[in-house]
Amino acid sequence: MSKYRVLQLTNNAVGAVAADGFMPFGKVTRRVQETCGGGTTFNVTTTQADIVYLNEVGNYNITYSASLIAGATGDVTVALIVNGTQVYEASETVAAADDTVNLTLPYQVRV
Repeated sequence: MSKYRVLQLTNNAVGAVAADGFMPFGKVTRRVQETCGGGTTFNVTTTQADIVYLNEVGNYNITYSASLIAGATGDVTVALIVNGTQVYEASETVAAADDTVNLTLPYQVRV
């Protein structure tokens, strides 16, 4: 029998992010989960970048959505990194600085 869990992180106040820098996830704004083996399924930590640890075997659907303001013309890219390896990216080209780009990264992780 599968269990459905939800972890939502929200950050409405992200400042400028350097090229190849990590996007801060923000704070937990919604959590729906059952405990597993005396622990928790999700563990969110903050270092120089926010990290989500998945502590239980299973399949996880990840959706990351961002509305970004481009600092310059060209490509705006957001990438998903799993265990230090880039596994997926979304990109859009902007014609002018200060254009807004809406990007979504849908991905499934198996632990």
